[in-house]
Amino acid sequence: MPAYNAERYIRAAIDSVLSQTLENFEFIIVNDESTDSTASILDEYARKDCRIQVFHEKHGGVVSALNKGLSHCSAEYVARMDADDICAPRRFAVQVEYLDLHPNCACVGGLFMNIDEAGAHHGVFRYSRNRVTSFETFPVRVALTCHPLAMLRRSVLSSVGGYRSTFPHAEDYDLFLRIAEHGTVDNPDELLLYYRTHSKSVSWRNVEVQEAEAAYAELDALLMHRGQPNPAGASADYEAARREIDRFFPKWLTEPYIRFRVWRRLVNLDPEWASRLKGKVLLSALSLDLKTLFSRDYWGLRIRMLGRLLLTEVERGKATLQNVRARR
Repeated sequence: MPAYNAERYIRAAIDSVLSQTLENFEFIIVNDESTDSTASILDEYARKDCRIQVFHEKHGGVVSALNKGLSHCSAEYVARMDADDICAPRRFAVQVEYLDLHPNCACVGGLFMNIDEAGAHHGVFRYSRNRVTSFETFPVRVALTCHPLAMLRRSVLSSVGGYRSTFPHAEDYDLFLRIAEHGTVDNPDELLLYYRTHSKSVSWRNVEVQEAEAAYAELDALLMHRGQPNPAGASADYEAARREIDRFFPKWLTEPYIRFRVWRRLVNLDPEWASRLKGKVLLSALSLDLKTLFSRDYWGLRIRMLGRLLLTEVERGKATLQNVRARR
């Protein structure tokens, strides 16, 4: 568990791990040079429970903290956890049993409940769009789970070299792309995590940056699948990787794709912002430019955009109808 200025929620996060029905684990927490009381809270817990190991590091960001934590892991399975979320009591037991019974599974997640800053529940979710990662189409179909809910085989994490700093706001998406060749990412039908969304969360503040980096991580993986040399490399920074990847994918393909990803993310996160983007997404989907008409990749993107636009309108219509019936 990486932790940075997490004093508000970290006690609940730690308590939820210590309350697991499966009790045999080591709990590695990396303090990324917090400036609040996080460090003292961690030391307090470490004194009370010998399963906790705290490492106080110079501030290097989440990727650095994650890799520092991985370097201290010795168990067969590695569970991710964030400092503002809450584990269900049977999370570890369920996930360990699943990995034991499914040797082809590289990573297991589950269902998660969205909660707000006060802990109020806002619905149960899971990543079910793609059950298997496929590089045969563009955009790539990627099997995912909620990152702080993931339990992975340490052998797989070692095989792919841990997390990369190339895509620092999409390090989880990049990881899921790179572990695809080592096994499946599965989400059993059990609620295992309470995932907190709040105004200071990274995913809320960096939607555009995060989606752009996720898109380029996907393009990097697609190039590898198509037999091209790895343009990003193991240690390239994001700007260098993007310049190299742009040599293979034109802006008239990547820019509409990133815009589509941002819009898709914002439909539920910020409907007003999404509404302002919808027209541009529709124009991209209906593009008659010769370059797009003769591009197989763009046709895959076009179909994906039109399908998602249609599905969103259908869902909006259903919601409106339900509201009308409720008022009656």
